[in-house]
Amino acid sequence: MNCEICGRDSEVLYVVIYLGARTYACPKCVDEHGLTVIKRLGERVKRGVEPKKSLPVRSKTIARSKPAPDFELIEDYGLVIKKRREEMGLTQEDLARRLKVKLSYIKKVEAGKIIPDYNTVLKLEKILGVKLIETSNLEDERVKYIYDEDVEEGPTLGDIIFRGNRGGGEEL
Repeated sequence: MNCEICGRDSEVLYVVIYLGARTYACPKCVDEHGLTVIKRLGERVKRGVEPKKSLPVRSKTIARSKPAPDFELIEDYGLVIKKRREEMGLTQEDLARRLKVKLSYIKKVEAGKIIPDYNTVLKLEKILGVKLIETSNLEDERVKYIYDEDVEEGPTLGDIIFRGNRGGGEEL
């Protein structure tokens, strides 16, 4: 590689600022002109000695979980958690240890200051044996409406297709 200041061939070059421009300079020019080195390029190789080989870098594999579904917690979830924990004779520290979370996290959840993430809610339900996720009756009402025979209006195209797939009617 050639120095862009003096033109010398050098095994080691530096990226420097020279006269306001970024250039490649050899070690001699860096010393003579007092240049500020930004980066060193190349490596000095002694004859008969092989340069050190670096170990391959292993990339860390991050386990990606499926996105949590939208969920709604029951009202006063913090009080339910606290009451059940006390019934089981567990301290906040014990519960935090079992969930592998910080004690302050448990305190905030029980106080209702934060909403725990979906995976933590599932763990709480399993450990404490309580139901914390509110089941939605909206889906049940929608299905009931579709199958409601007392509707005065005629069925919609969606009703016919939906019933057809369920085996209750003809499919178009």
